[in-house]
Formats: sequence, structure tokens, C-alpha cells
Amino acid sequence: MDESRAIAWLNTLTDKQFAEFFYRAVADRNTSDLPEWNGHFVLAGAQKLPDEPWDIDLIGVPANADFVDDHPICQSGTCMTCESTVRSVAKNARCPVCGADVYRT
Repeated sequence: MDESRAIAWLNTLTDKQFAEFFYRAVADRNTSDLPEWNGHFVLAGAQKLPDEPWDIDLIGVPANADFVDDHPICQSGTCMTCESTVRSVAKNARCPVCGADVYRT
């Protein structure tokens, strides 16, 4: 598949489907250049109001894989394990940094 067809296919995915695809695609990548360290890619979203600084949140996937595909990424919470700010389509999601459950408001 060429790049333009891959991009066209990615653009057909809902936000939930895109996040799930991203995390499956990078699951086996170690981004650390040091053998004793472990690192991985995470997906993030950036948003801002006029005249305000940017807010950057990590995008997590629902803990329940059966969650519907077309909800917006509107739930936000803080991971109690690693303190990352995580947004998702579901109130209960997985933290993309440490894998802990994150519950939203």
C-alpha cells in the first residue's frame, strides 16, 4: 500500500479506532537508545483557547474494548499511578504510559 492510500484509510477511522490502531502498531517498538531502559510511543492531543497556553493530554483507549467507536475524546482524568493526564472516549481507559486504569469525570 502506498502512503497516500494508507493516509486515506487512516482518515476513515474514528478517533477511537485511530488510537487503538496506533497503539497496536507501535506495541513492539522500544524507543530507548539505552539497553537497560524501556520506552514506547504514546499518542497525544493538544488543544488551546485563544490567549491561553496549550494543554497537552495523552490519548488513552477504553479499558472495555467493546466501547462504541463514534464517541468524541471528551473524558479526561489523571492516572493515579504515573500522574499523566489522559483523555479518552470512555470514562474508564488505560493509561498509555504505564497501563493502569484511569477513571474520568
